[in-house]
Amino acid sequence: MVPQFNGASLLPVKDSFINNLGLPKYQSLTTRRFVFDVTKIATLKANIGGTNVQLVSAIILKSARAASYQSKPGTSSSTAVLSQMVNVCRSMGSLVENAMGNWFWPLQVIFKPNETELHELVANMRRELTDFYNEKAGKFKGEDGFLVMSESFRERAELYRNTKGCISVYRATSLCKLPVYEIDFGWGKPTWVTCQSDQKNIFVLVDTKRGGGIEAWVTLDIEEMAIFESDEELLSFASVNPSASVNHHSRM
Repeated sequence: MVPQFNGASLLPVKDSFINNLGLPKYQSLTTRRFVFDVTKIATLKANIGGTNVQLVSAIILKSARAASYQSKPGTSSSTAVLSQMVNVCRSMGSLVENAMGNWFWPLQVIFKPNETELHELVANMRRELTDFYNEKAGKFKGEDGFLVMSESFRERAELYRNTKGCISVYRATSLCKLPVYEIDFGWGKPTWVTCQSDQKNIFVLVDTKRGGGIEAWVTLDIEEMAIFESDEELLSFASVNPSASVNHHSRM
């Protein structure tokens, strides 16, 4: 099968593109690994719905916001935004099986200061994702697609600027259900897939190698992480950095 690099036929290349959100950079950060047991998520899923990824994201977001509130009490009145990377390819009906490349979009989910319960967070995520696929994703094509994307970036940048610090931004992406442990570039399949970030308030989700769990790599301010990793509700669903059971005869 011959790969096709036909992305430009769907969205023509442009010389200029606005994607500067002006987000601040932080120095005192740390990353921790948390492993969620999907069997513990099952009861929660039966009660409030949502996918495993949405439920894990909601648990992390709730605990991270609580840690921020406790660390910096003034943030308790701030709006929270969860920027989730979503797959746009599923809306591109003209894509062929051997088309190469990925197409993801940062979906902005906004939460009011009083929206802190898990069922509220999950419901908001589900609603925004459904609206995105129904109303916007299919417009990301051709010349009009570039205009839609540019306008979305402008609106997002304007949101961040206008709040003047009264907003907490979290960013998330999920590699769950992607065959990351089947990748082989010639020196063997990976033993353990890990993720780390140098940006604040980011979490990356990936399936555990043997299934049955989701690893979350969470990067927070050091002070907030000390509170976050002791959150009782979080620890009722996840373990902090358990053994990865690495086979030393395999490649990392």
